Amino acid sequence: MSDTDHAYVEKCLLEGPNIVVADEAHKLKNRTASVSQIAQRFRTTTRLALTGSPLANNLTEYYVMIDWLAPGYLGDFEHFKISYKDPIEKGTYADASKYEQRRSVKKLKALMADIEPKVCAG
Repeated sequence: MSDTDHAYVEKCLLEGPNIVVADEAHKLKNRTASVSQIAQRFRTTTRLALTGSPLANNLTEYYVMIDWLAPGYLGDFEHFKISYKDPIEKGTYADASKYEQRRSVKKLKALMADIEPKVCAG
């Protein structure tokens, strides 16, 4: 394929679709994987992620999937990490204080409420 053909195909795939449906979307959960980086470049107003594989209890994976579906919905990753990931995980450690445990549960409930409009399990 020539460079011109490659550029044309890339433009059609990245700028043309009105909707993108990602089957096996769990493959996008790694932010640094090339498939995730390319999928982030799609310019479309509607994205749908389908997966038969549940995500592990990994908040980074949840962030990546939501960020692909609705870029910026949860803010940038550092904001997400400070607001949700760190306090939720800190409260799950064996040596967590009662305060950290309560805060963890509250942050997890807040996160679930925030992402509920973007997630359909069933």
